Amino acid sequence: MRFAKGWNGPDEGLVVHNPARILDAEQMTSKPDLVVVYEGTYDDMPNREKLHAQVAAAKRDRSDVAMLVHSVPKTLSGGGLRRIIENVRRDVEWLYVTDLVDEVYLGYRSFWSGG
Repeated sequence: MRFAKGWNGPDEGLVVHNPARILDAEQMTSKPDLVVVYEGTYDDMPNREKLHAQVAAAKRDRSDVAMLVHSVPKTLSGGGLRRIIENVRRDVEWLYVTDLVDEVYLGYRSFWSGG
């Protein structure tokens, strides 16, 4: 894990920027350690081509990029979850996925519990 320099001194913190969208390269001059490029519902996720083009235009490496996806249909099978991962894996290293619709960060739900 890389640590940002200048925030509480060198090697003392992780800077996460969560605009929940991809910013222009000029807006990324502070170079946070991790940028959340999408935070939203499964239905509104960008497709593979759009995500790739936006990450490339922002001059981001996949190790710097995260997505938070909620409201994934409970009926989505393991194959559907694999498709989500396959669609983002070339551009996103950090991925949070849940089928929760409300209070989406309070648990992992059925994807991880086998329910």
